[in-house]
Amino acid sequence: MVSTGVLTANAIYYAGKAFLNTFLRPSYKAAGKDALPEKDPFVLLGFHDHWVNIPEDANLTGRRVCFIHKYELLGPFFRQILYSIGSIPLKRDGSNMHDAYSGLERAVKEGAGVAIYPEGTRNLTNVVGKAGALANTLAQYLVSLSSIYGAIHFIGVGRSASWEGNKRKDVTIKCEELAVATNGKLLLTDKGEQDTFEKKLAIGSREAFDFFLNGYVMPVIASLSTKQYNPSANTFVRNMIRKRRLTASPQK
Repeated sequence: MVSTGVLTANAIYYAGKAFLNTFLRPSYKAAGKDALPEKDPFVLLGFHDHWVNIPEDANLTGRRVCFIHKYELLGPFFRQILYSIGSIPLKRDGSNMHDAYSGLERAVKEGAGVAIYPEGTRNLTNVVGKAGALANTLAQYLVSLSSIYGAIHFIGVGRSASWEGNKRKDVTIKCEELAVATNGKLLLTDKGEQDTFEKKLAIGSREAFDFFLNGYVMPVIASLSTKQYNPSANTFVRNMIRKRRLTASPQK
């Protein structure tokens, strides 16, 4: 029997989704949506170039998707609304990881999807940077949940678009299943990469999951998004440094 909390979360989620679809009038093509499972929990690991990625990714499936978002997003009132639909606020310093773990387990237990943008920022450049340590930790925890709740599918989501100023056009979203976690083990779609993952896992889980995201997931996301991948680059840090330099530069 579905709990009252789940029914309430679904009602708020679908109402908000309908509003955004009416307001935004989505115009994009989506390929590979059949990669998303019909019943099993799933994780969307996506490229993030605009705030509309949220309704775009919500529309990839008729199921509720719980988004990982920065804790500061929209202030406490709207953060509470996001929390009511199962989305998970995350502090960049990792100080609320216990709450994030609870949110992930709640989503998986309810059979919902989880959306994570591994770069942690909107990236308008032609480079997909490396995923942060928090994303690695979240992925590792999700795999451990599969030993309790069953199979969890990891789906890579890329998007390509042309830009006119700040407007996106000719947007294509591509989905591809990259791995499935079952019984606490992560099985990659690419068997050759699975061998590398297992070797890294023998060294330590930290090394293995860093390889999973930065050696496997991020290059696929870059490819699906027609972007370059630089494993040494963190675009969030790089863009912040660039903004600071511009701000500090004397006016001519």
